[in-house]
Amino acid sequence: MHYSKLIVTDMRSKPVGVSDGNGAILDALVKSIKDIASKTDFKYNDSNQSNKLSVEQINELAGYMLYLEETYFSDTKYLHLSGKLFKGLLENIPEHIFDEYIDARYNMQVPDIMNPMFYFYIFWVNEPCNGTFEFVDIINKLYKEEFSNE
Repeated sequence: MHYSKLIVTDMRSKPVGVSDGNGAILDALVKSIKDIASKTDFKYNDSNQSNKLSVEQINELAGYMLYLEETYFSDTKYLHLSGKLFKGLLENIPEHIFDEYIDARYNMQVPDIMNPMFYFYIFWVNEPCNGTFEFVDIINKLYKEEFSNE
């Protein structure tokens, strides 16, 4: 079966084939995306600057990443911090996630793998794709160390 027979934009219409020409497939795809997006209840307000993390909060997260590198990832091949601070990514972390990080690290004093920002570390390395298996392996070892006695 040719792949063009599998492309369907609407269950009520016939499959759109490559021979329809003039970008019919792309037009149908864009129309489908627009239809779906128009039915989605998603609100985004780019002008709302009050949700941005402060410089102090960003510095707190950067310090935590340095701590994680020194504590868990110093002997790894791919999991060293890149040295680049992606300010836009950091400042847009939701405030409630930052609050959960603070609570887990300082108030509840849970193991680091229970802290939501622990898993954010992978976004700070040079090669996150190559480091993913190494990252998951370390998480698995930490989990076994922390919870195997229960």
